[in-house]
Amino acid sequence: MGTGCRNAARRRANSAGRQEKSPQNALSDQGNLLLDCHFRSIPDPAELALQLQAIPGIVEHGLFLGLAHAAIIAQEEKLLVLRPGAEPADAVDFTKLP
Repeated sequence: MGTGCRNAARRRANSAGRQEKSPQNALSDQGNLLLDCHFRSIPDPAELALQLQAIPGIVEHGLFLGLAHAAIIAQEEKLLVLRPGAEPADAVDFTKLP
């Protein structure tokens, strides 16, 4: 996975029911262009949020700062629970929300 932003690809089901990329840019329900950004890490998410909010035309950044106490992510064949200040834990042991 590269680092940076690009137009989000619109997806559609083909005749076999599989998802495929459409050649058109993905747009929001209000017709705004959607960008899909990938970063290996974000050292200061709060600062990045402020910088993005200062750019005219950006409606939302989608960083969801301060809204979650845990995240469940897939890494290869494993599901991990990430919590601030804690080591990643196997999702098998995840029993309740913090």
